[in-house]
Amino acid sequence: MCYKQAPTDAVNTTAEWGRALPLCERDNMNEATYDHVGAIIAYESGELDNEAAIELFQHLIDTGLAWQLQGHYGRTATALINAGYCHPKQ
Repeated sequence: MCYKQAPTDAVNTTAEWGRALPLCERDNMNEATYDHVGAIIAYESGELDNEAAIELFQHLIDTGLAWQLQGHYGRTATALINAGYCHPKQ
């Protein structure tokens, strides 16, 4: 599952972003279509399963955002890399 920004006519409430739209495959995910805010809100709300959370953290690692957000994200990204669930940025 990956997340794309909500349409411009959508209501941009926290609840709406928490239900981000699954629209792309892992291999096709890119910076322009990935909704970081929606995925992070879903993660922090406990709405992501393990697979989606790992995908989020891999994307955060790939873009470097894992190291720019609050410390939890960098520590979790490092733990996922060390456990073999994610890989360092290629």
